Amino acid sequence: MSGPKTRMPPSLLLTSFLCLALSACSRHDQKQQTQVEQPRSFSPPPASASGPPDLRPPQPAEAQEAIQRVYDQAVIIESNRPQYLIAGDLNGDNSPDLAVVVRPAPGQLAAINHELANWIRCEPQKVKPSVPQKHGRILLQMAPPIVIEQRDLLIAVIHGYGPQGWRNPQARQSYLLKNAAGAEMKLLRLDEALKLASGGNRLPRLQGDVIRQTLANEQGLLYYTGAKYAWHRLSATGP
Repeated sequence: MSGPKTRMPPSLLLTSFLCLALSACSRHDQKQQTQVEQPRSFSPPPASASGPPDLRPPQPAEAQEAIQRVYDQAVIIESNRPQYLIAGDLNGDNSPDLAVVVRPAPGQLAAINHELANWIRCEPQKVKPSVPQKHGRILLQMAPPIVIEQRDLLIAVIHGYGPQGWRNPQARQSYLLKNAAGAEMKLLRLDEALKLASGGNRLPRLQGDVIRQTLANEQGLLYYTGAKYAWHRLSATGP
């Protein structure tokens, strides 16, 4: 003869039911959290085509197209100057870059000086050379933001992308240089620029081609520091 059946008290039954429900919810939340925290997969950007760099001299029409691609209507090319287009590997990445003398277009100062603009504003004469530190580190000197005014004569530098260089539609990294356009502008290849040291000139660390010119009645070089463009005055005893 079987003994009397033991019934679970209602309070204990309710507690067990709540525990099961909470456990199920916890497992569901963990599953959702796992699904949310899974990293998304992004397609890598298309690789640039291989081949020799395009070293053709810049033509006015294609330079205008490149400037409009980056700056839209913000600047105007100063095409009345004897030398206003220069192409070379200014940042030392084996991709041709373009330097163009420009002026602010009327009514475009707000766009030019906007903090989210697609170019970096700097004044090479105020950029101090990088200072080597211990353990191979480089200390870059900080400078206040540069404000471009309507009367300013500028150099727009478009860094190249791949063998096409500045002609590539993806070439959009650009610097807008204030008080940097001088007279008798010409490109000096890196190996040519390094030869200036034999003439008594103490050169900064150069990593690419430079623009040699006369600025404020002084001969000097416009060069890339790795972060900005700077101006280096050549010694009076140099060539």
